[in-house]
Amino acid sequence: TDISGSTQRLLVSPEQLRTRLDELKSKRSTIIVLLVDMLDASGSFLGRLRNLVGKNPVIVVGTKADLLPKNMPDEEIMTDWLNETAIHKGIRPIGVQVVSAKNGMGMKEAAKIILMERRKRDVYIIGAANVGKSAFVRALINEMSDFNSRTFDPAAYNQGRFLPVESSVPGTTLGMIPLKAFASGGTLYDTPGVHLHHRMQHTLTPEEVKVLHPRGRLRPFIAPSPSKNGNSKPVTYTWGSLLQFTIENYPEGTQIVFYGPKCMKVLSAFPGEEIPSEPPISAFGSESITKRGGWRDMRKFEKNLRYEDYEWEIDCASYRAIIDVSVSGIFGWATIYVPIDHSFDDTRLQISTRAPVGTEVFFRPPLILDFPSRK
Repeated sequence: TDISGSTQRLLVSPEQLRTRLDELKSKRSTIIVLLVDMLDASGSFLGRLRNLVGKNPVIVVGTKADLLPKNMPDEEIMTDWLNETAIHKGIRPIGVQVVSAKNGMGMKEAAKIILMERRKRDVYIIGAANVGKSAFVRALINEMSDFNSRTFDPAAYNQGRFLPVESSVPGTTLGMIPLKAFASGGTLYDTPGVHLHHRMQHTLTPEEVKVLHPRGRLRPFIAPSPSKNGNSKPVTYTWGSLLQFTIENYPEGTQIVFYGPKCMKVLSAFPGEEIPSEPPISAFGSESITKRGGWRDMRKFEKNLRYEDYEWEIDCASYRAIIDVSVSGIFGWATIYVPIDHSFDDTRLQISTRAPVGTEVFFRPPLILDFPSRK
């Protein structure tokens, strides 16, 4: 079931997709377009991609840009961030673009990159389940069907009138869907959504997944500072039932901002206050998480912060983002900000995390450097 609660085509595992793409490894005759959900970039990125597609060139496209917070950096900075994320994952893409299939942002540029790099080769659109792959394929065909677009292709125009409708019978569209979108030859392939076992969507119920997915832009929530009232001891933050982290050591004035869906409420526990050892009963998704084993200890982050290691010449007046914390399958993340005027020599940032069994926690470079407005 997809995020809207409707039935979609059967998901495949990375191993099953590898079988279907096996012939691609032996020949450089294909362009791979890898879709990544910008709301869950770390969790939706297909791991070991080269094992799936061999040496074929890869274009990385970040989807759902229309749901990102209003205080996002400009498109160029987002694209650079996504490119660095891809390199960190072992991929050196030949092109990167951030798009919204809903409002068309970046679709013209994505189409240009694909057509420029294709050179009569087939194009395979791949990605994890619920990254917006079908919406992207339709938006791409629509862009190429526009008479006024420089990417217009008569084959795409003809194909656009006969786009396949996904079957409500699981398994009937398990294979590749070929689309004749290029007049100069070659085929556009829509592939099945890949099941990534560590994503939260496969832990929650379909109803909970529907509620978890945002219907509008993510909004920031500024949590109480761990150094509130002069505190310097560890403080624990619980985000719904899907993430708990303790900031154990931190610079004075540190701020924590949660970018996520409305259903995810933030609880903070200062010294002397009770720290939940299991998902709070009233928290979003607690019943599902408890049934599947509750929380387990996850990754830790430790780093000595040095003032000179960061670029401070930015527009924000007082804070600078240091690190993002995300959980695979959560549409959003938490960002740790520190005051710009603080001396960081010999100051250590230390974070420990807990999350539902079967998921993964990621520490990543911050996507939003500017501290959000308190208005």
